[in-house]
Amino acid sequence: MKNGEQYWQQPQPEPVSNTKVWRPPHRQGKAVNIELAAYVLQLKVERSGVASAIPILKWISGQRNANGGFSSTQDTVVALQALARFAKVASGNTNMKVNVVAGANSHDYSLTSANNLVLQNRVLDSSVRSVAISATGSGIALAQVSATYNIEGYEQEPAFDTIATVLSEKDNSIVVRVCTRWLLSGTTGMAVKEIGIPSGFSADIEALELKNYQGVKRIEEGNRKVVIYFDELGAEETCIEVDVARTGLVAKARPVAIKVYDYYEPENQQTIFYSSSHLSSVNICDVCGATCEGCTAYFKRR
Repeated sequence: MKNGEQYWQQPQPEPVSNTKVWRPPHRQGKAVNIELAAYVLQLKVERSGVASAIPILKWISGQRNANGGFSSTQDTVVALQALARFAKVASGNTNMKVNVVAGANSHDYSLTSANNLVLQNRVLDSSVRSVAISATGSGIALAQVSATYNIEGYEQEPAFDTIATVLSEKDNSIVVRVCTRWLLSGTTGMAVKEIGIPSGFSADIEALELKNYQGVKRIEEGNRKVVIYFDELGAEETCIEVDVARTGLVAKARPVAIKVYDYYEPENQQTIFYSSSHLSSVNICDVCGATCEGCTAYFKRR
């Protein structure tokens, strides 16, 4: 319990390396902590009533981002279910006047049972440095102030070490090996590896599934990427090889991203890029052939 808010948190794993890296304050709760608090909130509402659940409600509400979501898909789903359950049990007659003082300006809002599901918002002047919110009447409402700003880049303690190697490269196909190991203590929870595919190519998902890699839970094909789910990743290197074949007439392939992250703690992530030196130098006529418009002269010069 802190500042009238109640929550639980999972111990932070220690890095395997002794290197000290500056860590900025993490203002949003970890996904696993938000999910845990959401489950407890639902339990409290069901068994103990609304009053005992308010400290948990306050903490969860404070973890929302500007778009109304949370750290990851999983904790967002569970948290919204918990908040909806609380609202259903706690809902009653809403008749409330809300006053917002932002700098030298004052704004009034009226909330009733007829409009309590309607989002009311206002863009504040960038010079505003403090906001005071007060309310009178009856009912429950949520007020959220969101601010965006830029910060200088900082060195973040790495959670994964990922290496991509192009094993084979031809005009119409490549084979990519992606190896990853976990750098913090213990193992991850469920981990996800998103391997980007160059434009004009697609991955052979069937061949990938037939390889039966240990620890792989599920394989999906997304928008120009292969998404691989693992039960967990540990300190021992885990490698995946993906066969990629041409499906479109695209030349001069650009580098593509590979993203690895802990599904339940997505702040533990790494993004790298890989490229094929051969595909990056392939001309459109190499792809299209001599019959394509403008390519006859190109092949005569070769």
